[in-house]
Amino acid sequence: MMMNKQKFWCFKNYDLFKGISQKKIESIATNAQMKECRQACPIYEQGALSAHVYVIKKGEVNLYYKKNDRKFVFDTLGFGSTSSIYYT
Repeated sequence: MMMNKQKFWCFKNYDLFKGISQKKIESIATNAQMKECRQACPIYEQGALSAHVYVIKKGEVNLYYKKNDRKFVFDTLGFGSTSSIYYT
C-alpha cells in the first residue's frame, strides 16, 4: 500500500498529469511499476524501441547519443521534466 501512495504522489505532482482526475491518476499509479536505477544504469538504448514512459521521482537522467564511441548529452531530466526523443 505504501508503494501505491508513493506512486500516486509522484503522478499527482508531475506536471504531465495536471488536470487528470484523481480516479484516473490512482488507476495509472496502481498499474505503474517503480524501478530504482543506480548511476550509469541504462534505461533506454539508442535505436531500441520502447513501450514505456518513465517518470523521474528523484535524481537526474542524462539523455545522450553515441557517435564514433563518444557520448553527446543533449538533455538532462529531473523531477517534472519532459522530453521527446526523435531520430532521423
